[in-house]
Amino acid sequence: MIIPPATQQQTTEIIQKVIDSMNRNCRMKEIPAILCYPLKILTPLSPIISQICNCLLIDAHISVITTTNFLLERTLKLSLIMKAGNGKTYSGNGKIENTFKKETQTFDNLDLSKTIEIAREFKLITPEKEVELNKFRNDFRNAFSHADYTKVFKGTKIQANIGHLSSPHVTKTEMASIASTPLFQGPAIRAFCKKNAFPYFSSVFELICMLDKDLYHLYRK
Repeated sequence: MIIPPATQQQTTEIIQKVIDSMNRNCRMKEIPAILCYPLKILTPLSPIISQICNCLLIDAHISVITTTNFLLERTLKLSLIMKAGNGKTYSGNGKIENTFKKETQTFDNLDLSKTIEIAREFKLITPEKEVELNKFRNDFRNAFSHADYTKVFKGTKIQANIGHLSSPHVTKTEMASIASTPLFQGPAIRAFCKKNAFPYFSSVFELICMLDKDLYHLYRK
């Protein structure tokens, strides 16, 4: 690495901050319940869910949102693959990779907008859920994937007290756009993600549970 290694004291302080954050975490009852939920069909999603829960434990809310974006898209594509598979399993003949090859090629390269649309057509989600997921697509997935703060903050302004070092006792108050003012964006994105990370993830996890239950009826034989 081109940066010098941390001192033992710095390392200890960082670890202690993580421990303190976990001790203060208001989601300590909900996160273990999510981790222990027994998925039956959508089990390939478990490592992603686990990673998000780890981020929640240490208040890494920005990472929660970016990884939940991945989880949402993977959830829909995997559900479409399993739905189109219609309960089939590896027959024991031929290569196992061919079992869902056709379904994977059909759905894996779709963009999220089309994936949501087809999920509704396959009756995996309701029209109401389609509206909600498209809102997630615009508010979180597109905004964060493209690092577009105009989509994240949507014209939000804050009151700022402005001064200058040349005249430190002279200040003025103005309303300033967060998206247009890089100085404000660090605290703002931290606050935005802290507010929205768990509700967003929770909604996607509820969707996973619903889809897993519905798909189980196809595959429980």
